[in-house]
Amino acid sequence: PWYGVPPHVMEFLTEKIASWQTNRYSIVPWIPPLREKVALKYMQKNNVELSIDEIIITAWAIQAITDIFLTLFQPWDEVIFIDPCYASYNGCAKVAHWVPVYVSLDENLDLDVEALLSKITDKTRCIVFANPNNPTGSIFSLAKIKQILDFIKWRDILLCLDEVYDEFIYDWQEFESAIALYPYYKENLIIINSWSKSFGMTWWRVGYFVAHPEIAKEILKIHDSLITCAPVHSQRAALATFEIYDERTHKVRHQLQEKRDFAVEKLSHLTDFIEFSKPWAAYFVFPK
Repeated sequence: PWYGVPPHVMEFLTEKIASWQTNRYSIVPWIPPLREKVALKYMQKNNVELSIDEIIITAWAIQAITDIFLTLFQPWDEVIFIDPCYASYNGCAKVAHWVPVYVSLDENLDLDVEALLSKITDKTRCIVFANPNNPTGSIFSLAKIKQILDFIKWRDILLCLDEVYDEFIYDWQEFESAIALYPYYKENLIIINSWSKSFGMTWWRVGYFVAHPEIAKEILKIHDSLITCAPVHSQRAALATFEIYDERTHKVRHQLQEKRDFAVEKLSHLTDFIEFSKPWAAYFVFPK
């Protein structure tokens, strides 16, 4: 992301570094204030109440997914990815010795729920995809997410949703975070997010996941073994983002939509050579 980290965050972090507040490990899920801020965000935006025991700060979104894969199931279990999907998901599956199974999006780059459910077998233990989607810029409806959750609710299967592009939705399109479903599907749903995209903090490596407290407790064992804790300076920086959260994300969203519109307008003159769907979110134009 070209927009980088806001000056306010840099100033806040400089102060914390100068006062020696970033030179030690944190506790594994990190101090309560950051988790409390994440919980408050979901309460204010989605009217969903979370306890801090349901929120674990990780070293980025993909590290959270690796934690989940290594913790909850056994080698040679199957995980379903949509196609196309974020390329690193496959690497996470390989680390955990899982078997990736792919299901294609439909011709409109939307989620084909029936096709996805048809891929579920006795070996399926997890379904993972990004919503909004990387790399298509598609938005999958909450109704489709609920349809998947209804099917897996009484099965030993998790749905892990990567929502790192949730702040970048264009043209007044509606995006409803699956956190709205979380209170009813806690045993089957994990929500993953990070500050990498929303605040341009890609190299700071800080994110989080929301999960049932008992699931989070198990994942913490692997999380602790892999990284001990997310970088403490990054956690401090993430805490500062909440003071300017809406102002900053609104500004970046507006700039990104201008860039999206520019790219789409230029590509529209090349339709003899390239076919694409107009993206409704994120920062990708995905050619067919």
